[in-house]
Amino acid sequence: LRYGQWHVAEAKGLFKASGLSDVQIVNFTEDKDINAALASGQLDAANIATHTAMGMVAAGLPVKIVLLLDVSMTADAMIAGKDVNSVADLKGKQVAFEEGTTSDILLKYALSKNGMSIADVQPVPMPAADAGSALIAGRVPVAVTYEPYLTTARAQNKDVKLLFTAGEDPGLISDVLVVRDEVIKSRPGQVLAMIKAWDAALKDYN
Repeated sequence: LRYGQWHVAEAKGLFKASGLSDVQIVNFTEDKDINAALASGQLDAANIATHTAMGMVAAGLPVKIVLLLDVSMTADAMIAGKDVNSVADLKGKQVAFEEGTTSDILLKYALSKNGMSIADVQPVPMPAADAGSALIAGRVPVAVTYEPYLTTARAQNKDVKLLFTAGEDPGLISDVLVVRDEVIKSRPGQVLAMIKAWDAALKDYN
């Protein structure tokens, strides 16, 4: 599901029903861009990975975590073509992934579970949005990415398979809603309304 509920809330009028009359959903292709926009004050709130949010709080950025959005099971995964059948097969191979993101965490965790480290593979840094495409195009034998790019890659090539998912260790990867401190202080009712809209969208989906 990841962040889809916001679009459900927008399409079905759940923001207005929760007391919010003016909500602008901004989509980003790369994690670093949304993180920068939040840190600079261009955004009032953002959906980001838990590890990123904790890093922001630890660094003293004026944001707070207000809601756990999801715990990833198969929405974050390592995918490979027919020539790679296990994580152990990654040794010495190129792996496409976006550094500093949940894909980075998943790759390093999968390697450690199999007695390896990042030094045992050839990292090919690129946006998560491009990693699956690189695998399909044959530029790399393995990619680490997340939805909807996983589904897209598997739909384009029947030989693409899930090699390792976040579900191997539930809780390894999760996402949260963070809100800038000034928004929490000046507009607490709107923050609560956002949470209510998310909850309503989740119930609608289920």
